Amino acid sequence: MLVRDDFWHKSEEQLIDVLLKSDNSEILDILNRLEKGDFGQKTGEKVFKKFRYIDPLVNVNNKLTRLSKLDTEYSQKIKNARKQNALGILV
Repeated sequence: MLVRDDFWHKSEEQLIDVLLKSDNSEILDILNRLEKGDFGQKTGEKVFKKFRYIDPLVNVNNKLTRLSKLDTEYSQKIKNARKQNALGILV
């Protein structure tokens, strides 16, 4: 059994371990669905969300430059995420 203090003093792994050792079938079912990415019945409606990302300023020779300008791999990850986001998500 978990108590409120556990959320302050135990790691996420420890909390999940307690839940997995539970004999509560409802909790185990929810954990199993979360692990599989099964969040319930979908309506088939496509929604679009605002694209959010982090592209921090980096100090290079006393000049601030966006990380994406310095690191092509990071820049490509942002571009790929933006494309994926533009497709929307089914709910």
